[in-house]
Amino acid sequence: MEILETQVYRGANYWAPVPVIRFVLDTGTLKDRPTNRIPGFCERLSEVLPTLDEHPCSSGKAEELLQQVRKGIGLAHVAKHMALKLQILAGECLSYRTTEPAIAPEEGAPPGVQQVIFL
Repeated sequence: MEILETQVYRGANYWAPVPVIRFVLDTGTLKDRPTNRIPGFCERLSEVLPTLDEHPCSSGKAEELLQQVRKGIGLAHVAKHMALKLQILAGECLSYRTTEPAIAPEEGAPPGVQQVIFL
Protein backbone atom coordinates (compact mmCIF):
# COMPACT_ATOMS: atom_id res chain seq x y z
CA MET A 1 0.00 0.00 0.00
CA GLU A 2 1.36 3.41 -0.93
CA ILE A 3 0.18 7.01 -0.58
CA LEU A 4 0.65 8.49 -4.04
CA GLU A 5 -0.47 12.04 -3.38
CA THR A 6 -1.64 14.29 -0.54
CA GLN A 7 -3.37 17.64 -0.68
CA VAL A 8 -4.77 20.05 1.88
CA TYR A 9 -7.44 22.38 0.51
CA ARG A 10 -7.58 25.42 2.78
CA GLY A 11 -10.84 26.85 1.48
CA ALA A 12 -13.80 25.99 -0.72
CA ASN A 13 -13.01 23.15 -3.09
CA TYR A 14 -14.53 20.46 -5.30
CA TRP A 15 -15.72 18.38 -2.32
CA ALA A 16 -16.88 20.97 0.20
CA PRO A 17 -17.14 24.71 0.89
CA VAL A 18 -14.73 24.21 3.83
CA PRO A 19 -11.13 22.94 4.16
CA VAL A 20 -10.58 19.31 3.15
CA ILE A 21 -7.68 16.85 3.30
CA ARG A 22 -7.30 14.47 0.37
CA PHE A 23 -4.90 11.66 -0.32
CA VAL A 24 -4.62 9.15 -3.13
CA LEU A 25 -3.93 5.63 -1.97
CA ASP A 26 -2.78 2.67 -4.03
CA THR A 27 -3.60 -0.63 -2.32
CA GLY A 28 -1.65 -2.44 -5.03
CA THR A 29 -1.69 -6.22 -4.80
CA LEU A 30 -3.91 -6.04 -1.69
CA LYS A 31 -6.81 -4.30 -3.48
CA ASP A 32 -8.94 -7.45 -3.52
CA ARG A 33 -7.81 -8.86 -0.18
CA PRO A 34 -10.14 -8.09 2.76
CA THR A 35 -8.58 -7.42 6.15
CA ASN A 36 -9.70 -10.78 7.57
CA ARG A 37 -7.47 -12.49 4.98
CA ILE A 38 -4.33 -10.64 6.12
CA PRO A 39 -2.88 -12.63 9.05
CA GLY A 40 -2.59 -10.58 12.26
CA PHE A 41 -3.86 -7.38 10.63
CA CYS A 42 -6.43 -6.46 13.29
CA GLU A 43 -4.01 -7.17 16.15
CA ARG A 44 -1.21 -5.09 14.59
CA LEU A 45 -3.64 -2.28 13.81
CA SER A 46 -4.78 -2.25 17.45
CA GLU A 47 -1.15 -2.13 18.62
CA VAL A 48 -0.25 0.77 16.33
CA LEU A 49 -3.33 2.83 17.17
CA PRO A 50 -4.82 1.52 20.45
CA THR A 51 -7.65 4.07 20.54
CA LEU A 52 -9.20 2.51 17.43
CA ASP A 53 -10.98 0.11 19.79
CA GLU A 54 -13.34 2.97 20.66
CA HIS A 55 -13.64 4.31 17.10
CA PRO A 56 -17.09 4.03 15.51
CA CYS A 57 -17.82 3.30 11.87
CA SER A 58 -21.01 3.96 9.90
CA SER A 59 -23.57 3.30 12.67
CA GLY A 60 -21.69 5.30 15.29
CA LYS A 61 -21.26 2.40 17.74
CA ALA A 62 -17.95 2.17 19.60
CA GLU A 63 -15.69 -0.72 18.55
CA GLU A 64 -17.59 -1.11 15.30
CA LEU A 65 -14.53 -0.42 13.15
CA LEU A 66 -12.45 -3.22 14.68
CA GLN A 67 -15.41 -5.59 14.43
CA GLN A 68 -15.62 -4.83 10.71
CA VAL A 69 -11.85 -5.27 10.33
CA ARG A 70 -12.18 -8.74 11.90
CA LYS A 71 -15.03 -9.61 9.53
CA GLY A 72 -13.11 -8.28 6.52
CA ILE A 73 -13.20 -4.86 4.85
CA GLY A 74 -11.03 -3.11 2.26
CA LEU A 75 -7.77 -1.41 3.14
CA ALA A 76 -8.90 1.95 1.74
CA HIS A 77 -11.80 1.88 4.21
CA VAL A 78 -9.37 1.23 7.07
CA ALA A 79 -7.05 4.00 5.82
CA LYS A 80 -9.81 6.62 5.86
CA HIS A 81 -10.73 5.73 9.45
CA MET A 82 -7.09 5.79 10.55
CA ALA A 83 -6.59 9.20 8.94
CA LEU A 84 -9.73 10.49 10.62
CA LYS A 85 -8.72 9.07 14.00
CA LEU A 86 -5.23 10.59 13.78
CA GLN A 87 -6.71 14.01 13.01
CA ILE A 88 -9.11 13.68 15.95
CA LEU A 89 -6.22 12.71 18.26
CA ALA A 90 -4.39 15.81 17.01
CA GLY A 91 -7.30 17.93 18.28
CA GLU A 92 -9.25 18.47 15.07
CA CYS A 93 -13.03 18.18 15.03
CA LEU A 94 -13.64 16.02 11.97
CA SER A 95 -16.56 13.85 11.03
CA TYR A 96 -17.02 13.47 7.29
CA ARG A 97 -14.97 11.08 5.21
CA THR A 98 -15.38 9.29 1.93
CA THR A 99 -13.45 6.91 -0.27
CA GLU A 100 -13.97 6.85 -3.99
CA PRO A 101 -12.08 5.83 -7.12
CA ALA A 102 -9.17 8.14 -7.91
CA ILE A 103 -9.74 10.84 -10.46
CA ALA A 104 -6.64 10.55 -12.59
CA PRO A 105 -5.62 13.32 -15.00
CA GLU A 106 -4.97 10.64 -17.59
CA GLU A 107 -7.46 7.92 -18.42
CA GLY A 108 -7.20 4.47 -16.97
CA ALA A 109 -6.27 4.89 -13.32
CA PRO A 110 -5.00 1.52 -12.11
CA PRO A 111 -7.46 -0.59 -10.12
CA GLY A 112 -6.91 -0.28 -6.39
CA VAL A 113 -6.15 3.44 -6.54
CA GLN A 114 -8.60 5.34 -4.35
CA GLN A 115 -8.85 8.87 -3.08
CA VAL A 116 -9.68 9.43 0.56
CA ILE A 117 -11.26 12.76 1.46
CA PHE A 118 -12.09 13.98 4.95
CA LEU A 119 -13.01 17.25 6.64
